[in-house]
Amino acid sequence: MFSQEFKGHSPGAHKNEHSSTSYTFGPHHKRQGDYIFYSLDSRVVTADPDKIPVVFESTPAWVVADLMLSAHRGQPLTEAEKVLCSANVMSPGLHWLQKSLASFSK
Repeated sequence: MFSQEFKGHSPGAHKNEHSSTSYTFGPHHKRQGDYIFYSLDSRVVTADPDKIPVVFESTPAWVVADLMLSAHRGQPLTEAEKVLCSANVMSPGLHWLQKSLASFSK
């Protein structure tokens, strides 16, 4: 997503080289110079790792469903998992599962 071919880049314009593929690029890498060179796939990344946009998305429905089923089986959940299970669900499938599990418990 961030990488490009090495063509057109000067070999001396970077100070760090990773012996991995460019797919490993992320905020855990530090760029010193104009780009990071990845030797396994001979690609470079010019993006600044500190400026990667962070996207906060909701928890996938399948994860919430799995937690709901685990709770129904009596498996212990963490406080965060309990909050996910008790939150207002938007997915029609999760709403159905929530109602079904409540009726099975009676």
